[in-house]
Parts: sequence; structure tokens; C-alpha cells
Amino acid sequence: MANPAIIVVLVLVCAILALACFALICCVRRRRLRNRLLGDVEMGMAAAGAAGGDSGGGASARDRKKKWRVSVELGGTAFQVSVPMASAASAAELKQAIVEACLSNLGADVTPAGWLEGQTASMAVQFLDPQGSVHTLKPTTDFALLRSSRTLRVTARAPKSTETADPMED
Repeated sequence: MANPAIIVVLVLVCAILALACFALICCVRRRRLRNRLLGDVEMGMAAAGAAGGDSGGGASARDRKKKWRVSVELGGTAFQVSVPMASAASAAELKQAIVEACLSNLGADVTPAGWLEGQTASMAVQFLDPQGSVHTLKPTTDFALLRSSRTLRVTARAPKSTETADPMED
């Protein structure tokens, strides 16, 4: 038979280890929550900076890592690509970044030829605002509103006549 004192010590050691594990789990969860909340605050500050409220030194390392998840629908097939948020500061730059992502991930045979030639008039970009309303990217769209969305839907429209030019292109 085992000594009762040894059994009591082993039970106490197990209890202490269980409490230490619980404390560690709580600490990790608290840190993740704090980082997530701080990230939201940083995003708000970055949006204020983009609106002219801050003259800081550019995008933080956290902002450079953020990406849009882009669903590109071509010929009835949906493809998933990602586009770094730091790669675009305007609608025209976003369209170009989407073309580059399509080319590198899907190849030239899937990416529309017009897009490869810089003719993005047939590219429709849609996104959800924070309230869940659907928006289509236009020259008058607030780019900060688009940046608040994490996912984009891109489709290739039927080509327009040559008389109307894409207002996004220079």
C-alpha cells in the first residue's frame, strides 16, 4: 500500500498543474482578444489616416499583411485569389492588382486577354460594406469603404462598345 502522505502530495501536484494549465489558456485567450481589439483600433486609425486625420509614416507591418480574399468568376467558374491590401490605394490600382493576382495564380490562358492588356472596363468589383450592403466599385466609391471589406467578388462583364471608355483608366 502506498503511503497516504504521498497520495496527498501527488493529488496536490496534479491540482497545481491543472490550475497552471488553466491560467495559461486564459492568458493566451486574453492576449489574442487584446491583439484582435488593438488590430481593430489600428484599422480605425489607419482609416482616419487615409481620410487625412493622421500624417503617420505609412502602413504598419500588420496592414501590409492583410489581404482581400477575391472570388473571380470567369466563364461560369469561380476562382479564389488573394490580393494584398497594401498593393492598392485606388480603384485603378486595385483592378491592376487583381489582374496580377489572376495572372500569377490562374495563368494567362484563364485571365481575360483584355485585362492583361490593361483594359479593365469589363471588370466588375463588388464588396459588402460593414452593414452588409452590396456595392459595386465605381469612380465615386469611397476607397476607405472598400478597404473595410475583406472579401471581393470580381466578374468579367460583356465588353462595352469602343465608344465608351472605362472611367477608371487613365
